[in-house]
Amino acid sequence: MASSPEIEVSPEVLKWARDTSGYSLEEAAKHAQLKQESIADWERAAAKIQFSDLERLAKAYRRPTTALLLDKPPAEQAMPPYFRKKGGKAGMPPEIRFAIRKARYLQGVAADLEGNENGSGIVKTAALEDSPEKIARRERERLGVGIDAQSGCKDARGALKMFRDAIEKRNVFVFQIKMPKEAALGFSLPDTTTPVIALNKKDASIERKMFTLFHEYAHVLLGKSSICADVGEGAIDDITEVWCNRFAGEFLLPSEKLKEESIPSGKLDYAAIGAIANKYRVSKHMVFVRMKVNGLVPNANLANLEEKFGKWKEPEKKAKKTDGQKKPGGGPPQSKTCISEKGKKFVSLVIDSEKRGRITTADALGYLSIKLNNLDKVGAEIGR
Repeated sequence: MASSPEIEVSPEVLKWARDTSGYSLEEAAKHAQLKQESIADWERAAAKIQFSDLERLAKAYRRPTTALLLDKPPAEQAMPPYFRKKGGKAGMPPEIRFAIRKARYLQGVAADLEGNENGSGIVKTAALEDSPEKIARRERERLGVGIDAQSGCKDARGALKMFRDAIEKRNVFVFQIKMPKEAALGFSLPDTTTPVIALNKKDASIERKMFTLFHEYAHVLLGKSSICADVGEGAIDDITEVWCNRFAGEFLLPSEKLKEESIPSGKLDYAAIGAIANKYRVSKHMVFVRMKVNGLVPNANLANLEEKFGKWKEPEKKAKKTDGQKKPGGGPPQSKTCISEKGKKFVSLVIDSEKRGRITTADALGYLSIKLNNLDKVGAEIGR
């Protein structure tokens, strides 16, 4: 069997590729299934490497093989600030770096297809000096989604869909990307022409995902990119994070509406908080925190309610079927997955561009990560 051809590669490029992946030498060797000493030698001085080994490195670093053949490291945007949980370990996990790289790729595709040179008109329309509560009220009017519409949704999932559609109509792309849940709940890339919000697809809490959506929307309004490992009022001390949490809290559960609930202090219990949460399609944790922030929790109730609602609670996992029957395909249709991950705005943009001949069908399939037999299905799902 013929051996793989050897090719000379720049050591600086190899080190750049590993560094920007977030891997140590040991981790890179593990993921590429190569010897750690070999990778270290290749990064020290120019050497000829078997092309098959180069492909392994490219796969591990989530880069095209051609990127490792460059003469020198390319210029790239810096990673957004990473707001970790209180007491969290430093360092951005590789999976988050890959997620941001994916979002920036989709953002670049959207920018090319839209050709919107005038900007989205939404980035940097708020400042930290502004009242986040006042801006939240302004944005609810601009999005055209009243509190009654929010309450009228069937459930939190329906509210999230309604809000995502409304935000996308304001020229913000909303993606869902798989990330380690403990590392990030979402991030924002507030480019002036094609701002992006990315939610963690692995987050099973729809209510928390909805809060994250508006937390990141606030970052877009401020024009400040971020990667957020935790959200919620009181979660992180950074001034920008506090502002964004206050915005999201006021947007989803306005103070005036909360005060209208007027629950007698002796009746402020699990059932009462649950009723408010169900009414506005938010979590019990959020209701409790909002009531505490607005001074509506009597001291006599505080300790007991803090124990029950002081932290986000993970949704209970549904019991697996025991009848041995599995659905064909093992998951939702590819067409629905595509729209869930990429969002209606991006999917519509790609399909319209393909129909007008601005991009090839192969391009469209690549951008949407679907097979040819699903292209018409995706179009039908979004009315294209």
